[in-house]
Amino acid sequence: MGGLRRRELLLPPSRQEGLSVAILEALACRVPPVISDACHFPEVQQASAGEIVPLDAAALAQSLARVLGDPDARARMGAAGRDLVEGHFTWERVVDRLRDVYQSARTPRDGILRGVPGMTQDIVRKPLDGAGMA
Repeated sequence: MGGLRRRELLLPPSRQEGLSVAILEALACRVPPVISDACHFPEVQQASAGEIVPLDAAALAQSLARVLGDPDARARMGAAGRDLVEGHFTWERVVDRLRDVYQSARTPRDGILRGVPGMTQDIVRKPLDGAGMA
């Protein structure tokens, strides 16, 4: 990721993406991405961390010119991207959300997780490190 830190922006030539590690790495390095709507990463625009444009050469060119032409906006996008990753995409945040899903799925009556055969509250309450959960 060291090379990413020296970049002005990321422009992945994707026609289809799931959760793009390349985009997450750029965001973590404060490099704003200019991505197509086919990348399926709306959080980039919602967080003002980059731009999302239609998969069209003219739209991409306009966005590139806009982002490259405004160093202050790039810096703001870079900071917003780093905040986005730290707030939502670290392993700690992912584990917290997964724990919340399991906790909300547990029935109060018997501690069994709805829709997950064999899962009990004991499994949910014992993380891998053995520490208890509140």
